[in-house]
Amino acid sequence: MTATAITVAYGSRFGSTAKLAEEIAAGLRDVGAIPRLIDVAEKGPLASQPMIVLSAIIWDRPVPVMREWITANRHLVRQWTVGCGVVCGSAGVRETGGLAYARQLARRIGRPDVFQFALSGEIPSRSRLRSWEWWALQAFAAMRRKPQLFRICVDGAKANEVGRKIGRTHLLLS
Repeated sequence: MTATAITVAYGSRFGSTAKLAEEIAAGLRDVGAIPRLIDVAEKGPLASQPMIVLSAIIWDRPVPVMREWITANRHLVRQWTVGCGVVCGSAGVRETGGLAYARQLARRIGRPDVFQFALSGEIPSRSRLRSWEWWALQAFAAMRRKPQLFRICVDGAKANEVGRKIGRTHLLLS
């Protein structure tokens, strides 16, 4: 069996999503796939090969750079996506948190049938957010009684497992 190349295309705002994309790539490597990481902000070429789309979520939507990249590469993204996921705070608060956003992302790319997942990412420090964002997050956490939102850490182990699952599934199908 020859190794399969799989692209992990990610859009990150503060770096958590980039770390998780690297862990997904490590999981893919663990099962014999050849991962290729693409930061969509760099606007590099997109290969015609299976891909995983991973986006940070800001205020219930993928980050703007990811939305623009999906629009610019709609045909290839729709044709080659085998998994899509989101990075958001709610994934660290509840077991199924963030899956609604992953479903929305899958519909946005026109592939509601792909493997979907949500990973927890860290809430950035106050100094890295716009002041209104910080206060809105504080209000949201208080309203929803979720103070743990500010103590969530990047879940690299779960991202690695996602990479292994997608890699194993894709290798079996190819």
